[in-house]
Amino acid sequence: MCRRRPIKIHENLTIKMKLIKIIDQSLKELRNKKLPLVKVLWGNSRIEEETWKRELEMRKKYPALFLGTGENFYIERVSS
Repeated sequence: MCRRRPIKIHENLTIKMKLIKIIDQSLKELRNKKLPLVKVLWGNSRIEEETWKRELEMRKKYPALFLGTGENFYIERVSS
C-alpha cells in the first residue's frame, strides 16, 4: 500500500511548485509587437502543471536555464 504525503498549503491557499523544465517555445504576435513565450512544466511531489510564461521574465528569474544565446537554448532539470 502506498503511503500518501500531505501537501503543504500556504496561508494564502497556494501550493509551492518547482520549475521542472521548459518544454516548448512560441512567438505570440500582437498588433504592434511580438512576445516570445516559453511553455514551463511545474510540479511538486504530487502535481504537474504546464503554463505559458513570457520568455523575458523566465530569463530574468532563471538565467541558468538559458544556456547559449538567442532562441537556441538547452534546458536542464532544476532543483531548489
